[in-house]
Amino acid sequence: MEVYIFGAGASHAASNKNTPLGADLGWDYARSCCRHMFETDGHGNILPSATEEANKSFAPFIRFLLILGKYYPNIKKEISKIEEANKKGMQYLDPFTSAKYSGNYLDWIKDAKKYCIDEFIIKIINHNNLSDLAGIKRFIFEHIVESSIIWSCQDNNLYKKFIDNFIYGKKPEEIKIISFNYDTLLANNYSDKNIYFKYHIDEEHNFINEYGFDLGNAYSIYKLHGSINWWYCNECQTIHIKDIYGSFACNKCKSIMSPLIRAPREDSNSILSELFDKAKKELESASKIYIIGYSLPEYDKEEFMNLCENIPGDTEINIVDFCGETEAYDLRYKAINDKFSDALKKDVIVDLSGFEEHILKK
Repeated sequence: MEVYIFGAGASHAASNKNTPLGADLGWDYARSCCRHMFETDGHGNILPSATEEANKSFAPFIRFLLILGKYYPNIKKEISKIEEANKKGMQYLDPFTSAKYSGNYLDWIKDAKKYCIDEFIIKIINHNNLSDLAGIKRFIFEHIVESSIIWSCQDNNLYKKFIDNFIYGKKPEEIKIISFNYDTLLANNYSDKNIYFKYHIDEEHNFINEYGFDLGNAYSIYKLHGSINWWYCNECQTIHIKDIYGSFACNKCKSIMSPLIRAPREDSNSILSELFDKAKKELESASKIYIIGYSLPEYDKEEFMNLCENIPGDTEINIVDFCGETEAYDLRYKAINDKFSDALKKDVIVDLSGFEEHILKK
């Protein structure tokens, strides 16, 4: 049996770079989700209605920054600059104009990434501030949703090529997929070839697939951090699989549902913890494992080692990643090889040709 493990790098490549990498999650919201064409009057002035509409789109990022400021007081002054620029609508213009009006706004965002969203979430969890955690999860959800809309306009879907070259023609028991991503790019069902995916969620909950597919002979995908199209009703403990837009009220009890996603280091979600255990069991039977576009960040290392601790000694492990134009190939190769060999306590095969090239080799 072959197991494919996908990280953010795979979705980033499959979406023509429109879905964020893990390190960019949250920070790239302003750049990737707030692009507007501004209507102007006859004198070149931006119309108030256009600025108001843009500010609505930008509001989630401002909420994110305000929560961030609670835990990093030294950046509150910088946040106030961004808020002021936001009121003027200047940050939506080209980078040079934006920098002129907002105190080098884009440069500040680049520098502020040192406040890694995962480190930030750990601080929130340590403070046991559930309202802030809910706010950040909402922001993560909005970022993935908005960037997925951009992806829907693109043709470059490497996941479809993956389906064509690596899954089509094989039996469901021969292929298993594990994903650390929230997006739904891979889990789309390909009816033209009768390829369908089924999720594995806690059987104690009522699982409603509102797409209506017959999943009796579907391929398994384990989404360990949840999904933007999983909605959970706490009142009747029902999990709905539905489109990311539309009514967020439970069909059964009419209560408002919440996205079923788990932020990094969040341990309270028992539903996804059980899903993790099921994925771990699959890896114990794997003859080949492909880890694609997953950087194994430090905050994930303990969870990843737990997931993979019972992999058989004779299992072939392939790491598919990418070497940037400005990176030294030998150094990149060694860094990835050492990182995964150390975490897995096994030899690995490293392929730095990238997701697309790996698929096309088949």
